[in-house]
Amino acid sequence: MTHKNSSSLAIVGIGCRYPGGISSADTFWDVISKGTDAIVDVPSNRWDYRKFFDANDKRPGKSRVKQGGYLQQSLDQFDPLFFGISPREAAYTDPQQRLLLEVTWEAFEDAGITEERLRGSDTGVFIGAFNLDNLLLQLGRDNVETISASTAASVTMTMLSNRLSYTFDLTGPSVTMDTACSSSMVAMHYACQSIINGDCSIAIAGGVNVISRPEYMVSMSKGGFLSAHGRCKSFDKDAAGYVRGEGAGIIIIKTLEQAIADKDEIYAVIRNTGVNQDGHTQNGISFPSAEAQQRLIEKLYREAAINPLDVGYIEAHGTGTQAGDPIEISSLAAVFTPGRPVETPCFVGSVKSNFGHTESAAGVAGIIKASLSIKHGEILPNLHFNNPNPNIDFAGGRIAVPTSQHTWNEGERTRLASVNSFGYGGTNGHAILEEFKSPISAQQTLDQAGHYLLPLSAKNRKALNARCSKLLDYLQSPKGQNVSLNDLNYSLAYRQSGLEERLSLVIKNKTDLEEKLRSLIQGDHPEGSVQAAIDVSGNRRLAFVFTGMGPQWWAMGRELYAREPVFQQVIDQC
Repeated sequence: MTHKNSSSLAIVGIGCRYPGGISSADTFWDVISKGTDAIVDVPSNRWDYRKFFDANDKRPGKSRVKQGGYLQQSLDQFDPLFFGISPREAAYTDPQQRLLLEVTWEAFEDAGITEERLRGSDTGVFIGAFNLDNLLLQLGRDNVETISASTAASVTMTMLSNRLSYTFDLTGPSVTMDTACSSSMVAMHYACQSIINGDCSIAIAGGVNVISRPEYMVSMSKGGFLSAHGRCKSFDKDAAGYVRGEGAGIIIIKTLEQAIADKDEIYAVIRNTGVNQDGHTQNGISFPSAEAQQRLIEKLYREAAINPLDVGYIEAHGTGTQAGDPIEISSLAAVFTPGRPVETPCFVGSVKSNFGHTESAAGVAGIIKASLSIKHGEILPNLHFNNPNPNIDFAGGRIAVPTSQHTWNEGERTRLASVNSFGYGGTNGHAILEEFKSPISAQQTLDQAGHYLLPLSAKNRKALNARCSKLLDYLQSPKGQNVSLNDLNYSLAYRQSGLEERLSLVIKNKTDLEEKLRSLIQGDHPEGSVQAAIDVSGNRRLAFVFTGMGPQWWAMGRELYAREPVFQQVIDQC
């Protein structure tokens, strides 16, 4: 698949949960730009790691790892009624389904796509997943008597994508894909294919991974995949395997042409994506193939008519294994270094060094990081890289792992990045991302003197209060400080879903808005604010009441009859 000119695609929305308190695109960038190491001990609400940990993992039932990248959000923290799910059903619902519902809603909000526009649309859903912890939990022999009517729809991978389609009434393709660690990258590829082929107009792509049981940790430890250090030391001489992480990432994709027409904020342009397989290799099914990865990358750049020398950054798979890291760098060096001056190396990093390998949610984590690097114009340092792995050929310095932050300035050229991902069964995925440069010079929208009417809504009063807090935080952020009230008003009025609990604010300027938001958060009712709950079920009926006092002006009824078809139809029926 190739995307050029009018067939290019755009990433217009991001929703995510990753370790370190990451809950949005902004917090994702904030956490990794600070060089945060988000690895922690296994939380006690998952399992007691002391029962399964042993530095000698040769002992039966033991793992040499007691740490991982875990979400700060409790797995029970979920508002089922918001998504039309009963509390009883939610108790049985796979935490991965619940997490995907939340981040998908937030991705739509980030993209400015309202619930009203979504329902009944041909939007496609493509989710990468392979973790079966919930199935083991609910269908284990010890839990047979607790199996309920809700269990069947909770334990299968199918429902990770289909639940999203059902909840949001999306009628496009809905597929869950399992290629292990490359699952979400492969899901993104087929999402792009689906848009290009006309199967859907908008696509939800991403992946999820929630770690709730110890069995898979034990098996991966015994398989030699996991590091006793509890860190992904990507490309370092002390790399000894990966540390598991959990999370969920969703991106919203549409055609670049439509994104421009919709005045979307574009994180990155997708120039090409692809998938291939190692096939039968000599070293075994779980051993990566440099030749297969190189073939895929070369094919994508050839199709997209892009010179690999123009690429400034590669977000690598980079799990930190002694076998995988040298193989991956050799394939990348073969494509990106011939003819490259040593003074301008191609930087290679991996977000796994920050919060671990999130497995089926790892590919989309790499896409998010690369997109944000393009957007911010910064290349971030890789954690835990102290001494280069002597088994890796860095092409005489033409491939470099960043150890400090670099300003990514391409001058007149657009920033280009590659994202690499491969699964331990041999399925490889790759994507080429490009900076979006608007053909129209951005002009600052100036606020006009006078008053503004800003609408906010949520499912209930508590959620509305949280929404006020979120808006206040945004206004105080660097991004929010530069937004105009005109743009803010447009986004709140036309690019946010209208939910049951409504709030309208009459404000004069940003200072006035911030003061009123603080007052509302504290439970007050500032002047110029109106709050009410409305029925959004669609079952409301509109009626005209004639008081018998006559019209407000002569021929008022005649004007309504002439101008309003529904009024005319009812009068004719009478």
